[in-house]
Amino acid sequence: MRYVNAFGNLQVICRGRKVASCNLPVIENPSIDFLPFPNLLTAKNIIRYFSIKNKIGRAVRNADIVIARLPSLLGSLAAKEARNANIPYLVEVVGDVFESVYNHRSRMGVLLAHYSEYIMKKEVSKAKISIYVTEKALQKKYPCAGKVYSCTNAMVEPIADEEFSIIRAIRSSRDIYTIGLVGALDVGYKGQDVALECLRRLIFDFGQANVCIRFLGRGDPAHLRAIAERYGVADKVFFDGIVPPGDAVLCWMDRLDILLQASKQEGLSRAVIEGMSRGLPVVATKVGGTDELLDEKWLVEPADLESMVALLRKLLSNPALMQKVGFENLNTSRRYDTNVIENRRQSAFMDLLSYRDGR
Repeated sequence: MRYVNAFGNLQVICRGRKVASCNLPVIENPSIDFLPFPNLLTAKNIIRYFSIKNKIGRAVRNADIVIARLPSLLGSLAAKEARNANIPYLVEVVGDVFESVYNHRSRMGVLLAHYSEYIMKKEVSKAKISIYVTEKALQKKYPCAGKVYSCTNAMVEPIADEEFSIIRAIRSSRDIYTIGLVGALDVGYKGQDVALECLRRLIFDFGQANVCIRFLGRGDPAHLRAIAERYGVADKVFFDGIVPPGDAVLCWMDRLDILLQASKQEGLSRAVIEGMSRGLPVVATKVGGTDELLDEKWLVEPADLESMVALLRKLLSNPALMQKVGFENLNTSRRYDTNVIENRRQSAFMDLLSYRDGR
C-alpha cells in the first residue's frame, strides 16, 4: 500500500497468469489496477515483444509518474517509455540482473545476462531518482546520476530483548534442530540444492542426526524432493509452500534454530534481515549486500560448500554460541527499523512528485 498512500491511484504492470487457487491474500482495492503480461523470456512469448512494448508505452503515457522496480524486463521497458515521453521516473534497484539472469536455469538466460546488465545500467544511470536496497553493493555496480537513497525492502520491527529471551528458551528445549531457507524453488539460484547437500553431509559425514531443514517459497518442489530421496534425507526435509508476507513469515522463522541463505545472487536479502530481527543466527553466501548485514565470519563464497557445512556444524554443536550470534544479529537488525526506512523512502517519493510538478 506504500505507493497508493503516497500517490493515490496505481496501475501495476507485472507478470501474471491465471491460477485455480492461491493461499495468498487477494488485492481488492479500487485504487489499484493491474496490467498483467506473460513471461517474455520464453520462445513462445518473445514474438509478442513489440505488442507488449506498445501496450506498456500507452500505459506509461497515461501516467503522471513511473516507478520501475529493477531487475525486470517489464520495468526496463516502462522506464525507457517514461524517459522517451518525458515522464519523471524513479527506479528501485532490488537486485543484480546479470547474476539473476545468468543463474536462471535456461539457455536463454545465459545468453541474455550481459545484454540485460547493459540495459539495466542504462535505465538506472538516467533515472531522476534511484532507491537501492543495499548501502553500497548495487550502487557501485548500477550507479545513478540523479538522487540516490538506500531503503531496504525488509522493514522490520525487531523483537524486544524480553521476547528474545522467551524464544531462546523455546529453542533451547527442542530435541531437533531446524535449519530454514527462504526462496522460490523454481529460479535456480536460491541454493536449495546446496542446502540439501549440507544436510546430507551433516547427517552422514558428521553424525548430526538431530537436524532437519525447512523450505519456504513458491514453486514445484519435485526436483528437490528427488535430490533429497537420492541423498537419503527425505524424512528430514519439509516444504512449507508460501505464506502471506509479514507476521506469517516471522512466525515460520520462530520455528527455526538457524537461517541459511545459500543464494548465488541477492540484492539485500529480505529473509536475512527478517531472520536477524527474530534473533536467529544466520549462515549466508557472500553475494550482493549480504556482507552489509552479517559478520564476515558467518559468510562463505557461493561455491564453498565445505565452509558452509563447517559453519553450520559450529553452531549446531554449540547452543550457547547460537544464542550469542542470534542476539548480535537482533541488535544489528535494529538499523532496519520500519520507521527509519519508511521516512527515507517517503523523502524519495516527495522528490519524485516535485519533479512531476516542475516538469
